[in-house]
Amino acid sequence: MLFANMGVLHRMSFIVGGGRRVNWRQSKRLTPGTLVCLSIDDFAHVRLATVVERDLDFLQNPRDLRIGIKFLHPDPQLDFDRDICYTMIESMQGYYEAYRHVLKCLQDLDPDTLPFKAQLVGLDPDIQGPRYSSHIQGQWDHDFIAESVLNFPKLLKGEEAFARSKARDEGGDRTVRANVLEAMERLLTKEFAVVQGPPGTGKTFLGLLAANILLKDCRTTATGPIIVICQTNHALDQFLEGIMKFEDRIIRLGSRSKSKDVSEKTLYKVRQYYKENADFARNDGVRTGGPGRLYKLKSKVEAEMLSLLDELGEEYVPLLELHELGIITQQQLDSFAQDGWVTRHNQEENPTAESWLKAAPHVHDPEAMSFLDDSLLKDDFLPEIDEEELEERVEEFMTGNIDEPKLMGKSVDVKRSIVCHVDDDMVGGIEDWIRTPNVHDIPGSKRLGVYKYWVRRYRAHIVTRLGELHTVFDLLCENIRFEHRKSDESILKTARVIGMTTTAAVSVSHRLCLDPFGLTRLTIDSC
Repeated sequence: MLFANMGVLHRMSFIVGGGRRVNWRQSKRLTPGTLVCLSIDDFAHVRLATVVERDLDFLQNPRDLRIGIKFLHPDPQLDFDRDICYTMIESMQGYYEAYRHVLKCLQDLDPDTLPFKAQLVGLDPDIQGPRYSSHIQGQWDHDFIAESVLNFPKLLKGEEAFARSKARDEGGDRTVRANVLEAMERLLTKEFAVVQGPPGTGKTFLGLLAANILLKDCRTTATGPIIVICQTNHALDQFLEGIMKFEDRIIRLGSRSKSKDVSEKTLYKVRQYYKENADFARNDGVRTGGPGRLYKLKSKVEAEMLSLLDELGEEYVPLLELHELGIITQQQLDSFAQDGWVTRHNQEENPTAESWLKAAPHVHDPEAMSFLDDSLLKDDFLPEIDEEELEERVEEFMTGNIDEPKLMGKSVDVKRSIVCHVDDDMVGGIEDWIRTPNVHDIPGSKRLGVYKYWVRRYRAHIVTRLGELHTVFDLLCENIRFEHRKSDESILKTARVIGMTTTAAVSVSHRLCLDPFGLTRLTIDSC
């Protein structure tokens, strides 16, 4: 189990059906965000979970493949039982993580306030001008636009490069094509505009020019930042590099930037900058203080859960605890001390029944059993996905679900119970022996069965408490993430331009509350 910043996660061991060895570096299988269905009764009942961790270091040994999952609906009776074996199937027809965010956004949409409802739903051809530029639209006439188109390359290329290209074009046609003027006019004076064209025809150039004019002529403190959305990380980097020629207050969501300059503008890097520069944070109105009280509560709950998990892994339970919980009677407790039939627990005055169980049948350690013959594995190394694309999918999952680049937290192995693993048929009926006053009267062949019954009741008590704490832990994690989101919102308010990919736009829109920005301008490039 992993006590992560997104809640309690389960690292589960598995083997691949069909006896195949998978090339996990280039496989789409079990990528973070994938929906999986698990069952212990041939799918008469099912549990749903999402894959949240797919560390290649845990996918090297075909005998012990491991992934991290988060159940959609926790069940303490199953979540903390190391002996349960699931059959697992995964959804292969679609990527659940992408659908999940889209569906979440659709659920949260108010039909009355749906953006661009008149154009996208009502197909209204009468497109009005944006409110944020109503007071200056008269300045954006054909002469202004034409002059802007002709001079903007100077800003993008630099004066020397612009002068050289101008010298080469000396004597050429310096007029701006009518379709370019019309496109720019629509971009600036209509609240909804679409500019289409083949690659290399200047769509990105016009988008950058529109952003430059809007940033110069409109106050983002009143209207909110410009949101730039691109289909790919490469296109986003290119667009933001262009904007950085004339605007520095940029924040990029997502960390998959390959641009040295743009990577310094990621939300993660900007967040770290404000943490290290408290004076600048105060001047910009950025919240940097973490939810310390919530972290202390989370640590306290985590510590209690870890302690209970240790108790859950005890093979030989202290007899006094069995008595305090009413699992064994006072007479049974006293009878254990007769004839020295007790074992002192951890050198303390807390005896266990280990010596008393010596008469029980021999128990095979399930960890020592071999379930897999490596020589029978069939290689299944057909590449399904490019490694870079796989890394991008993992990063997008992290961006949409947690506030750090990777999963972090306390990891603990839940021990498998050798006693509870023993089949009930192996020890036979024990109903007549459970309440026997003198435990020495219980036949040796029945002792393991009786003890297994006691341990089950003891663990049921622990599991009930673990389930309560699990709920509290997940709630605290959600509240901590909410506080971090409020801090991120204060950081985003310092930006004049916010860039993201289409996938990040969907996943982040309901994770970060964008409404307070009063967003009125949106640029979508390279769709």
